[in-house]
Amino acid sequence: MVNRKRGQNEGSIYQRKDGRWAAAISLPDGTRRTFYGRTAVEARDKLVATRQTVARGLPLPSELMTVSHFAQDWLLAIRPSVRPATWQHYESLLRVHVFPTLGRVRLARLQPSQLQSLYAERLERGLSPTTVRHVHKVVHLMLEKAVRWGSVGRNVAHLTDPPRATRRDLPMLTAEQAGRLLTVAHDHRLEAMFVLALTTGARMSELLGLTWPAIDLERGSMTIRATLQRIEREPQLVETKTSGSRRTIMLAPMAIAALRRHRTRQMEEALNVGPGWKNNLSLCFTGRLGEPLKRHSVLRREFRPLARAAEYPSSLTFHDLRHIAASLALSQNVPWTLVSEMLGHANVSTTMNVYAHTVPGTQGQMAAAMEAVFNRAESV
Repeated sequence: MVNRKRGQNEGSIYQRKDGRWAAAISLPDGTRRTFYGRTAVEARDKLVATRQTVARGLPLPSELMTVSHFAQDWLLAIRPSVRPATWQHYESLLRVHVFPTLGRVRLARLQPSQLQSLYAERLERGLSPTTVRHVHKVVHLMLEKAVRWGSVGRNVAHLTDPPRATRRDLPMLTAEQAGRLLTVAHDHRLEAMFVLALTTGARMSELLGLTWPAIDLERGSMTIRATLQRIEREPQLVETKTSGSRRTIMLAPMAIAALRRHRTRQMEEALNVGPGWKNNLSLCFTGRLGEPLKRHSVLRREFRPLARAAEYPSSLTFHDLRHIAASLALSQNVPWTLVSEMLGHANVSTTMNVYAHTVPGTQGQMAAAMEAVFNRAESV
């Protein structure tokens, strides 16, 4: 049985007639605040968090502030310090997945069980575990700031269990199978994009943001400096996230030839359109009027029909071309360090963690090496 009596300003915990537990505390300003929980532990945790907040001299959270209200304040505060695409991602995750369910919940009364239920409900509706983990990450960041600002006494996201990350099996295509895409894409207006994807492993956002000044056809290289992002629906070139992502890649002769054909085709399109040509960013890949391409449009209208024509599995994505490029390079004994540089990974260990199992013969080489080691030991 929980004792009602405690020391001065320590508060008290008791069970109500309706079965709920309550915790009450007298505050320095003479007011009294009561918290409720389904268990004594839940009520006590709220009481302890309040005592700690008072002891640190921080203001107590407003009982009226909702999750959505605080989230809007947080998003406004962090906007100058994060990349535009990152901010847009955070805002979208909160607006789409958190606000409809928890937006009206009072921030001070938000419980771990409510977040856990949100994660489960999103999974049941078909959201991937990876996306739910992203939701958890944003909520965790937001509540961590709420603790630092004194808006809540604890970060309840600490007490939840987001779904485990799942790794999708990387696609494995032979050089012949990969080459089928280049065959069906021959003379397509975006042929060079698919050639670059399969020969350099560049991401779609990097290819959409590739500019002609970043391409040196005489030297046979291209430099990845930016990605094309849509910030509040406006296309913008945004610098790559890390210094490792900014890289210069030497091009295969077939990629150089495809780019030369593409440049000729684009110049003809610009002449036909005339003053209405819209390529003020000097983009390598554009729409028919010179406008920046939209990712979803490229996938739906260009990539998927070509992938079907190449008889690829329906599950294969444009991003898989990056994995295929890396796997094929490694299968030709290209050093790990060079493949890592081509992909723009921060370090070679990242590349090895992702692709080690895709390199044919690696386990056989290991077995043969161990056999040789012990054979030498026995002969000594």
